[in-house]
Amino acid sequence: MGSTPVPAEPRPAAQRWRLWRPRLRDLLPMALMLVIIAGAAGVVIRREHAFSQIDEFQHFNYITELVYNHRIPVPGDTFTQQAMRAHACHLSTHEPRQPPCDSVSFDPLSFETGGQATTGGYPPAYYVPTAGVAWVVSKAIGAKDLFVPARLASVLWLLLGAALTYLLARSLAVGRWVAAGLTLLAALSPIMLYQGATVNPDAMSLLAGSGTAVAWLALRAVPRWWSVAALGAVLTFVAWIKPNFVAVPIAVALAEVALAARPGPRALISRATWSVRGPATRVCAAAAAAVALGLAWPLYFRVVLASAAARGPSNKAFGRAPWNTDIALRGLANSLRPLSGLPTMFNHGSFVLFSAVVDVLALSGVVGVAMMSRRRELPRDLVSSGPGAPPIDALRAVAYLAAASLVVAAPVTYAIVGASGAFIIYPPRYSLFLIPLGLVALAGLASGSDAAAAEPPEPSQGSTASQDPTPLPASA
Repeated sequence: MGSTPVPAEPRPAAQRWRLWRPRLRDLLPMALMLVIIAGAAGVVIRREHAFSQIDEFQHFNYITELVYNHRIPVPGDTFTQQAMRAHACHLSTHEPRQPPCDSVSFDPLSFETGGQATTGGYPPAYYVPTAGVAWVVSKAIGAKDLFVPARLASVLWLLLGAALTYLLARSLAVGRWVAAGLTLLAALSPIMLYQGATVNPDAMSLLAGSGTAVAWLALRAVPRWWSVAALGAVLTFVAWIKPNFVAVPIAVALAEVALAARPGPRALISRATWSVRGPATRVCAAAAAAVALGLAWPLYFRVVLASAAARGPSNKAFGRAPWNTDIALRGLANSLRPLSGLPTMFNHGSFVLFSAVVDVLALSGVVGVAMMSRRRELPRDLVSSGPGAPPIDALRAVAYLAAASLVVAAPVTYAIVGASGAFIIYPPRYSLFLIPLGLVALAGLASGSDAAAAEPPEPSQGSTASQDPTPLPASA
């Protein structure tokens, strides 16, 4: 009688991608990275002791409205007395002297844009938490105004964005020192650092890019409708940072559609792709809700309260300039180099070169993953796409998100600004949220398939952990 053969152990299904879990060995590179970023931001704050030319006074005025008047500014509002006093007290020596710092009251007409607050009606996602942190810091250090405390709040968002960039990189099996290095490249890029050390919604660019990628990958494969609400809340927060940040949830939806189309164009019209429990349906529903809410906020203030704006001083910040195709095309080109347009303190050849290198690296990551990711396999780095659907490579997903962000950032901005009857030259910094995504994609691609050992697999019961994802057949 022959012995009954023991069947081979079945090959397990692809693992669902999960966020990297911190280890003690990561504390040193992470702490060192954050200390360097905080120190560099402190140097910027000390060097730039006057209000930045990137509309910092306008954004600061919004903070003072929240803290002192407990209200959100609307179109037609003028500057608060607290904001004008801070402006007078923090003038640099090369600027013309405005009313003295110790004046009893200030005339808004003595300040820029005829005294009108051009951020009236802006979404609150940046301003509300910044105002809260600034108020706490001002009480803790006994500051005479909110200027420095509000800047320190922006530094906090820069540090949080850096931590999430590190988290995203480690979740894609990038080594801890490499992850810390690419995070430093993103955070210390002159324009990113400068905005992270001033009162400006763009200080949340690093947070928006890396945080969106983390939330999307972590929630897309969860077969529960609460994941739709959670992802929608994250995307709505990002869309409410600044009107042009509506491009981010649009990019998420486009990236999800691109992933769904990987098997072929027919997959886009497949009933399985758009099933109620499918990730494409859930992600696009969350993104659509975020886009609707993101557009509803400025639309309400710009349309419903247009009469209030008409009664106020004329808006000299934007004006109703006619469309200029040549300028618009140059603006679109600016989106390909988001770290250009350096402030005065960084107007030096070495900083220009550094920014150009980081721009090239970030875009190379997007292009590189698109061209080469089919040749690599990360069996431990897969995001389940639901019952019966093939898993996806999380690295490719990050690259798709960065590419979609690059494509939609400038057109969405022009559409929003154009709808208000204005026209601007697209500032390169409006595309900053794709920088961490491109750098992480590049590092993840360079790590190769063997780099999945960044976090060793947990040994299963009765077997030994191995880097080979194919299980050995059970012995007879």
